[in-house]
Amino acid sequence: MKKIRKQNIYILIISFFLIGLSVGYAYFSEEVGVGGTVTSKGTFDVGFSSSSCTKSHTGTCSTSISSDRDTVTVNVSGLESPGHYITVTVTVKNYGTVPAVLESYTFNSTNTNIEVVNSSVSSAQGVNLAVGSTRSMSFLVRWKSTSTSGVTGGATITATLNYAQNT
Repeated sequence: MKKIRKQNIYILIISFFLIGLSVGYAYFSEEVGVGGTVTSKGTFDVGFSSSSCTKSHTGTCSTSISSDRDTVTVNVSGLESPGHYITVTVTVKNYGTVPAVLESYTFNSTNTNIEVVNSSVSSAQGVNLAVGSTRSMSFLVRWKSTSTSGVTGGATITATLNYAQNT
């Protein structure tokens, strides 16, 4: 009988202890709610600011920047033999109020015998372009050295750089 009474007292003490822990946990734990509206201000405007050609071999080259500054068009003609190339240098500027980063780039050519070798454009990928800053890059427009046909009529190459907000 005394054994059962001691056992009941222990059970009662343990029960009070567990209830006390539960009440204490509930009392000291709190949920914090955060509400509100996030507003973003700023302009995102990255574009080409200049472009130029430097010929290393024979040939002529001209460049133009689209009115929205998103694309550079390069016109090449007169490359005399496979492997001959012209270097195109472009400068990109962050005209906006938020930092940007180069995500990807594309080059398209109207002539399958002309290739674009992106010498410094690929190294700019993932690099921050701070507000108001510029970055110059160059690429080669080259008559493919493996080509067996002539480059007649030249080629038009478009270069587009795709920037995103740097977070």
